[in-house]
Amino acid sequence: MSSYFLNITNDGAGVLTPAAFRGGTASSGGTTVTIPTGELFAGTTQTTTKLLGLAIDASFRAFVNSFVSNPTQNFYINVVDDGNGVFTPTVRYGGTAASGGTALSLPKGELFAGSSTAATTTKLTGLAVGALKRAILNDRAAGN
Repeated sequence: MSSYFLNITNDGAGVLTPAAFRGGTASSGGTTVTIPTGELFAGTTQTTTKLLGLAIDASFRAFVNSFVSNPTQNFYINVVDDGNGVFTPTVRYGGTAASGGTALSLPKGELFAGSSTAATTTKLTGLAVGALKRAILNDRAAGN
């Protein structure tokens, strides 16, 4: 199983450049954003899940909640696999971006329909994280 690291770089004017990595070094430092209670499983304070998509979605909602108050920050999402297929998601802004590992390619036209892979930025937070989630799930489907 693999850990995944998502960098959502903000140019300060709200233009986001999403990037995802399999493996490498997780982001660190900065301010940790709390994933709301019950986000991974209703009625619980659980912080881990075996469902990769759920871990990414919970992180996405925490990111969007924080982005409203911190619209010029860079955000980083770590989805760390404990080696047994149990994922622990964390979200932070500021600090040091994830690095190394295998960079995942966003599918062609992922940010803008019909565009080439040259379209790598967006002002839409949901689109940025959705594109990263699909890149990760494609990577998992390929056996990584």
